[in-house]
Amino acid sequence: TVTAQAPGAGVPTGTVQLRIDGTNSGSPVTLTAGAASFPGTTMATGTHVITVVYANQDGNYNTSTGTLAGGQVVQQTSTALSVAAATGVFGGTSTLSATLTAGANGVSGQSVSFTLNGTAVGSATTDGTGKATLNNASLSGINAGSYPTGVGASFAGAGVLTGSSGTGSLTVGQASQTITFDASGLIKKFGDASFSVASLATASSNLPVTFTSSTAPVCTVTSAGQVT
Repeated sequence: TVTAQAPGAGVPTGTVQLRIDGTNSGSPVTLTAGAASFPGTTMATGTHVITVVYANQDGNYNTSTGTLAGGQVVQQTSTALSVAAATGVFGGTSTLSATLTAGANGVSGQSVSFTLNGTAVGSATTDGTGKATLNNASLSGINAGSYPTGVGASFAGAGVLTGSSGTGSLTVGQASQTITFDASGLIKKFGDASFSVASLATASSNLPVTFTSSTAPVCTVTSAGQVT
């Protein structure tokens, strides 16, 4: 609002120009009944000097300048990350997801980084609802079991948004495996010398295979596969 100072009187006419940190913001706005409003503008975080410059057009009033006391302080908006629980099997992969919000609203277009038991596994960009999804995150090196805070997610912050982080549970199940034991070419008779069947059995997991005998009166076998 522009007002005349005594002993002057009347309602000033003309325009006012908004300046932010010494730079014009937008175009001059014409006064209506001595007042004007400016369209909204986006400012970086920090304290900004806000100035309005009045320009008279009828020659009856002097040009003047007003400055907002204390400046305009723009603070960052706090964010939060909600991390979903993840599951998978030993040696496999898992899908990780986290939702970034500011207040009650999802924040889109931001990068969220994920970890599994503290090891970085990749990042993903939030969608229109604020959800970031990382597919096929490797579970390599993570033993079967439950990890209450196994999934970590973090947002570094950007512009007016503060950084945030969160954790979620990770459950790794045991992987299935098969054992192949082909003794079809092995022909032995009672009384033959002891022999090994260790090379005839393999596990799909590449783990060691142990042996037992279900016909102990006929033959016995060590856990390593030596048959007597």
